[in-house]
Amino acid sequence: MTIVSTDRILAEAIVITLRQAGVAAVITPTLPAHPESEDLLIVDLDTPDPTVRPPRNALTFSRFPDRGADLLRPFLLRDLTDRVLTRIGRGTPKNALPSDVPFLRLTPDGALLQGRPIALSPAEHALLALLLETPGECVPTRVIDGLWEEKGGNTTAVYIRYLRKKLDEPTGLRLIRTIRGRGYCLCLPE
Repeated sequence: MTIVSTDRILAEAIVITLRQAGVAAVITPTLPAHPESEDLLIVDLDTPDPTVRPPRNALTFSRFPDRGADLLRPFLLRDLTDRVLTRIGRGTPKNALPSDVPFLRLTPDGALLQGRPIALSPAEHALLALLLETPGECVPTRVIDGLWEEKGGNTTAVYIRYLRKKLDEPTGLRLIRTIRGRGYCLCLPE
C-alpha cells in the first residue's frame, strides 16, 4: 500500500491507523511512475502535482469537493481503514460516522476525538479549548498558566500530560507538541 501525500502529519496518521488494522503502508510525496497493479494507492489530490492523475482504482481524498475525491477532509481515519480493508478483501464496511465529522472538537462535557467521546475534567477542557483556538500555532506557557494562577507550580505540565494521554494514545499521534522555552502547540491532521 502506498500513500501519496505531501501532508506528512496526515500521511503518518493514516500509516499508523492502517498498521493497527494489520496493513503495511509507505509514504511518498509523488505518484510512483509505474504503480504495481496489486498495490492500492491512497492519493491526496491536494498534493501539488497537477500533471499526473491517479489510477482509476486509487482511493483519493481532498479538502475540495469539486475534485471528485472518495473522502473529504477532515475524514475519520477508521472510515478510511474500513474502505481500505474492503478494497483488499479483508473486511466489510462498518457503520462509520459521516466523513464531515471533525477530527477533534469540544463538547459541553468533554470532546469528540474522531467521533469518539473523551471525558475531560474542567481544567483539561479549558486547556484544550485554549489550544483549539489556534491549532498549529504555539500558545505561550504564560498564557496557559493564566488558566490556573491560583494553583501554581507545574500545573500546566501536569494537565498537558493528562491531555496527551487522552488524545495522543488513542490516535497514535503526537497531537500536542512542546515548543521548548515558548509553549505548546496543538497539531491536528488536516
